[in-house]
Amino acid sequence: MSFGTLVHDLLLQPGLIETNYAIEPKFDLRTKEGKAAKQEFIDACNGKNVIDPDDFATAQKMVANVQEIAGHLLTGGKAEQSYMIEHDGLIFKCRPDYYAQDHVFDLKTIDDISESGIERNIRLYRYDRAAAWYLMVLNLAGYEAERFSLIFAQKKAPYMVKVREFPIETLYQASVEIDALISAYRDYKLFGKCDISKYLNGATNG
Repeated sequence: MSFGTLVHDLLLQPGLIETNYAIEPKFDLRTKEGKAAKQEFIDACNGKNVIDPDDFATAQKMVANVQEIAGHLLTGGKAEQSYMIEHDGLIFKCRPDYYAQDHVFDLKTIDDISESGIERNIRLYRYDRAAAWYLMVLNLAGYEAERFSLIFAQKKAPYMVKVREFPIETLYQASVEIDALISAYRDYKLFGKCDISKYLNGATNG
């Protein structure tokens, strides 16, 4: 997660790098002096995220490829902005990686960027539901939001980049499931318990 956050910040909030991160030099931990130098470095970081130089170099290569292949998509909008709305007694919020006009973009780092690897990640982490949530919250907050795309950045050479936009049918199905989960949450707030399967069985395709 720390590495993924680094990639996000390098791409979307580069101004935070110097403030939030410290690149760790190479220390000879076989010596007393090396160990002392490393401790001195850590103490001087003042809570910054300490990054291995090799990881930082990898993140830079990944971001360079994202900018080359998908950078034109990340223009004219806002990065890492929070949106919140109170609706029907509940507070909904989201923080898209990038929102431009009616389109939300979410950056994901991934090991296996093959088509099967992408599909596996989408299913495993339910990115379709995340997409439906983002679009719902933005719409409720008065923003036009109809499209959602994932930008996948490979974490190893050749650091490939692929963009996948969810079709409207997928977003609709995911929104039905989100509505069911919200109903289950309302029941939990009212009664202290709920049976999520009762709601999802009629909302999912399996």
